[in-house]
Amino acid sequence: MNSFINLLEDRLKFYKNSYAIKNGNQYMTYDELYHRSKLLQNLLSDNKLINNNIGIITQRNFSAYIGILGTIFSGSTYIPINLKYPKKRISHIIDNAKINALICDSNDLNILKQKLKGNKKIKILIFPDDDQVRFSNYQLILKTDLERFSNRKIYKKYKESNSIYIMYTSGSTGDPKGVEINDNNLLALMTNMNKFYKFKPGFKSSQTFDLSFDVSVVDTFFPLLNGGIITILSEKELYCPYDYIIRENINLWNSVPTLAGFMNKLGFLNKNSFNKLKYSIFAGEPLTKKLADRWSAAAPNSTIENLYGPTETTIYATRFKYNKNHIRKKFTNDILPIGKTFSNLKVAIVNGSDRIIENNKIGELIISGNQVSKGYYKNNTLTGKIFKKVHWDGKKNYWYHTGDLVIKNSDGNLEFVGRNDEQIKIAGKRVEIGEIESVLRNHFHDNIAVITAVKDANLLTKHLNCFVTTKLNKNKIEKIKNNLKKELDSVFIPKNFFYLDKLPLTTSGKINKKALQDSKVYQKNNF
Repeated sequence: MNSFINLLEDRLKFYKNSYAIKNGNQYMTYDELYHRSKLLQNLLSDNKLINNNIGIITQRNFSAYIGILGTIFSGSTYIPINLKYPKKRISHIIDNAKINALICDSNDLNILKQKLKGNKKIKILIFPDDDQVRFSNYQLILKTDLERFSNRKIYKKYKESNSIYIMYTSGSTGDPKGVEINDNNLLALMTNMNKFYKFKPGFKSSQTFDLSFDVSVVDTFFPLLNGGIITILSEKELYCPYDYIIRENINLWNSVPTLAGFMNKLGFLNKNSFNKLKYSIFAGEPLTKKLADRWSAAAPNSTIENLYGPTETTIYATRFKYNKNHIRKKFTNDILPIGKTFSNLKVAIVNGSDRIIENNKIGELIISGNQVSKGYYKNNTLTGKIFKKVHWDGKKNYWYHTGDLVIKNSDGNLEFVGRNDEQIKIAGKRVEIGEIESVLRNHFHDNIAVITAVKDANLLTKHLNCFVTTKLNKNKIEKIKNNLKKELDSVFIPKNFFYLDKLPLTTSGKINKKALQDSKVYQKNNF
C-alpha cells in the first residue's frame, strides 16, 4: 500500500465481519462503517464538498467516525472542533479554515445552536447518524440522504488531499494555529506503531481523548488498521474510567497521566485491578515515576509506556518502556524519560543558536523526518520561525523546534526537563517550574501540586503560587515551607498555597494553568 488512505480502505474491507466501534451497548461493524463512510464520501462529492475543509463538531458517537472517514475518503481534510471551546475560538477555526460544512450529531443540538448563533460561514450541517433534525437557516443533510446512495455503488475514487487533518492547537499566546498532517506523515506514524504493538483482531482499545486532542488520531486509526474495537468512553465516565476499563475488558489503554492521577487520588489504583490490559500508553504531559509504579501494580500484565511527541511531529516521536530494571533508577524531577526516537526520525539537542550541545547538558529538542508536519495552515511567518534548516545539517532538512528542554541520560534516553517558556527568574535566579513541582510532590505524597508564576506590570516574576488537591491547615503549610528550605532556594518557595478539590483541565485533559491565573478561582480557597 503506497498511502495511508489505501491501507485504511484495505483494512476496513479485510475485517468487514468484525466489530469496529462499541458505544455503550451499540456496535458498528467494519463493513457498516466502511459503507456508510463511502456513502458520505459520495454525498460530499455531489454537494461539491470534495477537497474542502470539513469540521467535525461532535465526538464520542458513530457520527464522528463516519464523518472522519467519509471526509478523508472524499479527498477533503477533517478538522475537529470541540463544542467545549469558547464560541470565539470556534468562530476563529471556522473562519481561518474556511469551513462551510460541519459533521454533527443530534445529541449536541442545543449547545450546537448556541455555539453557531450568528455564524454566517457555515452553510451545511451533516447528521450522518440521524433521521430527524430541525435546525433553521442551514442546509441539513441527514442519514436518509446518505441512504439514497445505498443501491448505487458509485464510490468516487479517492484523490489524495494536501492534509488528512488539521489540528488546531492553542499555543502560549494569540489565536489557535492549525497544524497540517498529511497522508505520508500519518502512514509513517502507523508504521512505527505497528512495530511496537501486536494484537490479535478483536482487541479492545480505549478512546479517552477528545477529537480535538491529536492523540485521538491514534485512538481512531490504530485499532481500525489492526482489527480492533474502538471502545468509546462516555463523557460521564471521563474523569474516573475505573469501571469502564474493567467492564469493557480494555486491552490497549491510552491517556494523559492526569486521568490516571485522578483514579489514584480516589483510591482506585489497587493491585490487579486492570489485569486485562496488555499495553498502557501515557502521553501529553509528564508521567511521574510514582504514578507509573501505582499503575504497574494495578495493571500487572501490561507494559507501562511514556510516549512523547508534539502535534507538529504527528503525535508520537519518542518512546520509553518502563520496566522492573528502572524501579531503583533516579530520573530528572522524578519524571519518566521520554525515551528514544522512532527509527524514521532524527533528533538533536541544541542551544539558542541551534548549535548542538554536549551530552549531559540541557537544551532544546529539535526533530526532523517524515512525521514532521509541513507547518501551520495559512501561517507562513510562524512556520518559518519554528520549522527551520540548520547549518550543521547542510541545510538539507527542516527541523521542528519543539520548545521542550531535554537532557540525554547515561542510558541514551531523553529526559524531559521543562519548557523553554516555563523557565522563570526571581531575584536574578533561574529555575524550571517542573523542578519546583517535583520537590513539592514529595511533600504532598505524590498528589498533584501545580506552580504558577505571579508577575508584575513589567512581566517580571514577583512570587509563586502553589495549587494542591490535598487539604491543609496553616500549621502544616508553615511546616512544609520550612522543609522546602532544605531543598529549594528561598525565592523559589511558593508564597501562597491554594486548595482546589479538582484542578481545572483543558479540553485535552491536561491541567489548565491559565485558568489557575484567574484570581476568582482561588480567592476563597487560600489556606
